[in-house]
Amino acid sequence: MAARSRSILRIIMNRRSIRAFHPKKISPSVVRLLVEAGQRAPCTYQSYSVIIIENEDVKSKLAELTDDQLFVKAPLLMLICIDFRRTALMFDQLTDKHVLRSDRHPVETIEAIFEAGLFAENIVIAAEALGYGSVMLDWALWMNKEVSSLLRLPKGVTPLIFLCIGLSAEKPPLRPRLPLEMILHHEEYREPSAEELRKYIEEASMKLAKENYLKKYANSNKTYLEYLSEKIAVDKQVEKLNSSISSFLNNNGIKI
Repeated sequence: MAARSRSILRIIMNRRSIRAFHPKKISPSVVRLLVEAGQRAPCTYQSYSVIIIENEDVKSKLAELTDDQLFVKAPLLMLICIDFRRTALMFDQLTDKHVLRSDRHPVETIEAIFEAGLFAENIVIAAEALGYGSVMLDWALWMNKEVSSLLRLPKGVTPLIFLCIGLSAEKPPLRPRLPLEMILHHEEYREPSAEELRKYIEEASMKLAKENYLKKYANSNKTYLEYLSEKIAVDKQVEKLNSSISSFLNNNGIKI
């Protein structure tokens, strides 16, 4: 038991995102095993679903929409969704006046997002245990209407995250993470200083530059500091997009 625990910890501690895969396909039996492993994550109502995308035309359209070739190169492409449609139908069997039919259900919404994340992470760890690498892509929410149309998602099913899995064709280093002291608190919350945060960002930028991370994966010559500043900047176009995403989420039952 102790040896097995160490093995699992080694898998978790050495996990990194993989963006270059060997073309070998993953068998349907392994795919089912990964999803079964995902379902063993802690849950409340299992308000999630996963769609396996194999249609080459759909994958090509996703690659064209996002300018990301991983959609056509990943041996296994999954879309993790929040599924309030099925959960509501299940609740309908109990009563027609349930929480998902109300104007607000903040607890159920946050729990659904949380358990979908746990479901996805279990899939990732199971894939690692079987020798496969993976990467999560956040295009699903940004391109929510296009993704929903392409995959014919009904109202109540919200695209959350794409998951690419396959045999790794690269060996990247471990990527930076926040210092444990910023994450781990004892008895009460400790707010990090501006100096601590700045130091982490600068050190992360240096480590990623050493790997040539942005040039390799985003074809960008920017530093991580510049890239991150651009990514989080707000202008009228971003505000309009965020408003559209909020409206889409609200219409699909994602209500805080």
